[in-house]
Amino acid sequence: MQELVHALQAAIAPSVLISAFGLLLLSLTNRLGRPIDRTRQLLREVDAATGDDLGNLRQQIQVLTRRCRLLRTAIGLALAGVFCSAALMLTLFLLPVAPRPPLLPEGLFCAALLCLMGCLVFFFSDIRLTLRSLDLETSRHLPK
Repeated sequence: MQELVHALQAAIAPSVLISAFGLLLLSLTNRLGRPIDRTRQLLREVDAATGDDLGNLRQQIQVLTRRCRLLRTAIGLALAGVFCSAALMLTLFLLPVAPRPPLLPEGLFCAALLCLMGCLVFFFSDIRLTLRSLDLETSRHLPK
């Protein structure tokens, strides 16, 4: 019984990682909706646009598509991190009754943290790209 209690305590610890990934996924999926909606709006405007306006719309759509790709990668890394954390919980729970694979818990924990770090890098890249596109749009409407 004592071993089971210890195994449960150890297996629940990675749930903090899953919670962190969950909050990050919520933020990322909410951010993903904005460029998708904006792209759809701009695509409706493309039909009526001519000349410089058409070029500007294409440029905006390219930036928004790039943002969607960054966010898709960040979401994929977050989901991979959740998978690693869940596998870690399962591994820690089964340790008392199954033979321990060498370095499996440590490897899963490191993989989850690497996924978290990668997700944050892509999240920050999206924020950087958003601000850069805002600067381009502002300079088009408010020339220096």
